[in-house]
Amino acid sequence: MWALLLTSSPLRAEDTFHNPYQTRGDYASLLVIDAVTGTVLLQKDPDKVRAPASLTKMMTLYLLLDANRRGEVSLSDTLDVPWQSSKIGGSGVGLRSHEKMTLKEAGEAMIISSGNDAAIAIAEHLAGTEPIFANRMTKKAREIGMLSTRYINAHGLDGWSLTSLTTAHDLSVLARRLLQFPQTTQWCSRQTLTIRGGQVIHTTNRLLGHFEGMDGIKTGFTGPAGFCFVGTAERDSLRLISVVLGASTNEARFRESGWALTEAFHRYRRVTAARRGQPVGVDLRIEGAIPPAIPILSAADVPLVLPRTSSQPIRFLLTPRPLALPLSVGQPVGRLDVMVGDSLVARIDALAGAPARRESWWQRFLESLRLHKPSRTG
Repeated sequence: MWALLLTSSPLRAEDTFHNPYQTRGDYASLLVIDAVTGTVLLQKDPDKVRAPASLTKMMTLYLLLDANRRGEVSLSDTLDVPWQSSKIGGSGVGLRSHEKMTLKEAGEAMIISSGNDAAIAIAEHLAGTEPIFANRMTKKAREIGMLSTRYINAHGLDGWSLTSLTTAHDLSVLARRLLQFPQTTQWCSRQTLTIRGGQVIHTTNRLLGHFEGMDGIKTGFTGPAGFCFVGTAERDSLRLISVVLGASTNEARFRESGWALTEAFHRYRRVTAARRGQPVGVDLRIEGAIPPAIPILSAADVPLVLPRTSSQPIRFLLTPRPLALPLSVGQPVGRLDVMVGDSLVARIDALAGAPARRESWWQRFLESLRLHKPSRTG
């Protein structure tokens, strides 16, 4: 099957408009992408290698939710808090050695209030030791395409001499993966939550409740990393992911993230060029078949992000494959190139929209008579 292929379209720096967040360029790296297609909408140094601080917990969350999806653990499972959790320091929820809590509570404490102690508890429950878990984190990063990322622990509270490493691009890859799990936005959109029989925890994401559509994902700060934030917001069916690394202050990371997301929402819109199983307005002619032409269906939805000002037409170019009759509805018959103007933006399978069979010898004979019948003159 032909895989969906999408291209990126960066913003032009000279395009400006009123934005209440008002960027000051206070970051080391910045990236905004469409969460569905991965299309890059805004970027500056997205491949610069940086320390991730507590953005590390995004991978810890991913491994937890992935293990739950695979049936290896249940979020209702009870974990025994290891003594290391009570000794970690930094941000936490005050876990005590051998305290009992569910994996769900630990995940919520880790991602909502950035609990380092909860991250260690999850790591040891899933892998036995945190070093083994950190190796799994790095291995998973490679598997999903985070090629510039390595992890040394489950929480991101690193020193100056040795840190985990990542990039804005890699974090956007991870964020897209996390958004496949409903728990990500369910947990990350909470401003407060009561856990452990009465303890109220508070989000570290100051854009929640203040930026329209904001519902995640994670903040981070250490001296080597600076102030970092991976955000996501949805407006008018367009979900975006923003990554800001290395801002100088807590205020700056949210101001720059708000600016970047507002810029992208202002400039771009969601367009569905084709829907799975629906006609695309292209026919395939088949010599010697009945009928001689069949409509073509799209094998997949084709979501695009286009500039709001774009007037370029969307076209479908069909490349047929060698066919053997008869054909049934839904059978792959070739490739569809989706074009915006002269640019290829997606490539998907083309499906038969109607059955087709080979003409019989009698039908071919009658057709030859029709074609060779002499015309009357008079």
